[in-house]
Formats: sequence, structure tokens, C-alpha cells
Amino acid sequence: MIEASTKSAVRRRMVVRRGDFLWHPEMNEAPVRNRSDLPDGSKKLEFVAPEELATAVERAVTSSYGIGRKDVAPAALRLLGFGRVTKAAEEKMERAIDLAVSQGKVTKRGDQLVPAET
Repeated sequence: MIEASTKSAVRRRMVVRRGDFLWHPEMNEAPVRNRSDLPDGSKKLEFVAPEELATAVERAVTSSYGIGRKDVAPAALRLLGFGRVTKAAEEKMERAIDLAVSQGKVTKRGDQLVPAET
């Protein structure tokens, strides 16, 4: 039932499907939402789209005016309302950092990430 409804909404262009996530067709950038007040069962990193993780990486880098790659995951996860960095979260954030770089949101300079030049 849910899958059929989702397919119908995609077909009618009410939403856009990107991987496991649905987006408003006019949304150009994922909002970074703080989940610190959510119950534990709803506060899981797998419920966060890669695009939102990449935007959190961008914000963490921009607010620091540049940051070491190893420091990006904790900073970005704090913006999302996650207090600790597990091994799984670190791996997911590594992919988000790569996505942010490939999208031109941030730039690598040696072992530092810096805001993308505009």
C-alpha cells in the first residue's frame, strides 16, 4: 500500500525519489534538522538522507572557516542532534564528506576541508 502510493506520487510528480528518501520536487537543498528532542527510536542516522548529511558537513566546515577532516563528523553530527560518533556513524559521515566535496559544497586542501569558493 505505501509503495503503491509512493509510486503514484512520484508518477504524478508530487515527490521525487532519491534512493530511500522522498523530496519535494522544488527542494534544492536539504534542510539540516536537529533531532536532539526526538525519541531514541526515531533518532537514527539511517533515517537521515545523504543530502542532509552533506549539507551538515558544509555547515560544519563553513562555521569553522575550515576544519580537519577527522573533526568534521562530530561537528556535523552535533548540528543534526547526535551526541556521539559511533564507528558506523563515522563511516556514513565519510561518505557524506565525499558527497559534499563532489557536489562542490566544500573543498579539500591537504587534510583540511574549507568552504567552497563562490
